[in-house]
Amino acid sequence: MNMECSSIYTLAGTGLAGMRQKDLIQWYISQQNDKNSYSSMEEAVAEVAKVKVIIESLIRKEGHLIVVDDGRQAGKSGGRQPSRNDRILAMAPNYVVD
Repeated sequence: MNMECSSIYTLAGTGLAGMRQKDLIQWYISQQNDKNSYSSMEEAVAEVAKVKVIIESLIRKEGHLIVVDDGRQAGKSGGRQPSRNDRILAMAPNYVVD
């Protein structure tokens, strides 16, 4: 779990104003795939679920990530229900990356 958090902090701490959750997850999984971390598609799918739990923890428990936009506008404009994957995440302004 520490590796996932570290990677998320690295990306989120790049000075970007925010990143869509699905893009953050896709970036992380792509990075791990480039390192040949998965021997099957099932492992990658399980990792996506784990990363979603970590993101929720970083938002709700740790307070290291904040939701900048909840994604409701993206869902409405696309004619579909908004999803947590559509929300924009950013590092909390008072969090200092070591």
